[in-house]
Amino acid sequence: TRTSELMWNQCCSNRNWTEAINFGTIRLSSDVCSQPVVKSLSKCENSSVTLTATGGTTYKWYKSTNDALPFFTGPDYTTPTLTSSTTYYVSNQKSNCESKRTPVTVTINKTIPNLPSGIMGDSMPCANSSKSYKVSSENEVLYKWRIVGGNLISNQAESIEVQWMDAGPGQIGVTASNACGKSEERILPVSVKGSPLNKFSISGPTSVCAGKIATHRIVGDSSFSYMWHYSSESGNVISESNMTLIKRWDSPWSAGLSAVSYNKCRSSTPVNFGIDVINKPSSPGICRVSADKSGSLVEIRVFPIYYQSNLDSLLVYREGKKANLYQFIGSAPINAGYIFTDKTALPSQQEYRYKVAFKDSCGNISDLSQYHKTMYLSMNKGASENIWNLVWTPYFGVYEVPSYEIYRGVTPNNLSYLNTVSGNINSYTDFTAPAGTSVYYQIKIKEAFCAGVQTDDDGEIRSNIMNFNVITGTIGGEENESLIKVFPNPNQGEFTIEMNNGKGELRITNMLGQTVLEKKVDQVDSSTLVSGLAPGIYLMEVNLGTKMISKKIIVK
Repeated sequence: TRTSELMWNQCCSNRNWTEAINFGTIRLSSDVCSQPVVKSLSKCENSSVTLTATGGTTYKWYKSTNDALPFFTGPDYTTPTLTSSTTYYVSNQKSNCESKRTPVTVTINKTIPNLPSGIMGDSMPCANSSKSYKVSSENEVLYKWRIVGGNLISNQAESIEVQWMDAGPGQIGVTASNACGKSEERILPVSVKGSPLNKFSISGPTSVCAGKIATHRIVGDSSFSYMWHYSSESGNVISESNMTLIKRWDSPWSAGLSAVSYNKCRSSTPVNFGIDVINKPSSPGICRVSADKSGSLVEIRVFPIYYQSNLDSLLVYREGKKANLYQFIGSAPINAGYIFTDKTALPSQQEYRYKVAFKDSCGNISDLSQYHKTMYLSMNKGASENIWNLVWTPYFGVYEVPSYEIYRGVTPNNLSYLNTVSGNINSYTDFTAPAGTSVYYQIKIKEAFCAGVQTDDDGEIRSNIMNFNVITGTIGGEENESLIKVFPNPNQGEFTIEMNNGKGELRITNMLGQTVLEKKVDQVDSSTLVSGLAPGIYLMEVNLGTKMISKKIIVK
């Protein structure tokens, strides 16, 4: 130990160096008296407690900071039975020093703690996230936490941090305790949110008329949250809620709908729902207009449009008595094969012009197509009995006619190929017709198939069937009005045949050569009522023995 001697002044500074009585000795030492360490404790009422001091040599216990003498000396002090909180003071003393006094508090709890305050924190955390939870702290209270469904990351007495891993139910509990006991547990139910799943669908119409309002709904758990997605250009929203969308659809190019389920963590992948917004149909194209195989009706065939699935019917228009003025004459359902038969036409009497349009399921009607015109065949007698002059009107459509084929026969249902002429030619003279019998003619355009029409089995454009009956050198027999009368003609399926001064056999055939009426007429003057015939052109033949008279009957 190193020491040093100094002179110091006890009284009078002016005599510091002149009087020896004022000099003394002070000794400096490296020995230090540090404060002792004593842990404060809590006890329930009417309990004693032993307090233990460490970190020193000799421990002196005082009732206050100002007491001159200690009431106890030693490291362990056992208090008497306490009814209230008390503070003691402890010092550390060595041979030549005494430390400052360390306060030691004994807290006396009269009852167990109250139920902890509500737990503050996120009760719906996302999976794979960490969250903090805490309660309002109170003095001298210890908190014990309990976790279900998560992992404790840190604990700061009145607060904790929890890692939530998997979606599902969880729980946090906390109790408060002191020397008297433990409170009941405060519980916070926790629902850990995972990624929403695509366990839902969208219901509603898949086809919507342009400008119309449609309702679409989510089919799924109503406790989930959903969000609709659609183009702002597709139309105005009338009403939108969690599971229902009411919207007007305008644009076919922006049609389509999707939805996602979501929570605060993330959203599901979209569930898509296609919507076909039905606008005005495209204008159809006529493939061909032609007399049917009997030559008595007109068939209109139209190219199908398969990309417009909402088509309802084919509308047909025919030029009337004024040029370029087309009047609606009828319709056919689309599922009938894009074909319409005009049963009011008389192809053996004139040619016809047609236009068509499409009507969809919304009632929208397309623009009219370009027109097609039928062929009309007429004939007249040549210079001899076996010569016939044929003249026909050209077919008109959107394509050029390559050639016309001429067919001839002695019956309308057994015509054979005769010759072919250029598509620029519209007349022909037959020099080799059979003499002394009926001769039938028809003009055809071959290979006019309609692409996409499965029922198109012949690919022909046909004119009417034209004929003259040759009876004993007389052409047609129409001049015999005094012998046979048919009225009314044309008619609606009911007419009268009246014979004057004649007897013979009566037969009526259709344009296929099928007999629809046959009877003998024995009376000199007779009248026959005919009814029930379908629309078409019929040939009436009366064999009077010495001559045969024929007439054309038109049933509309």
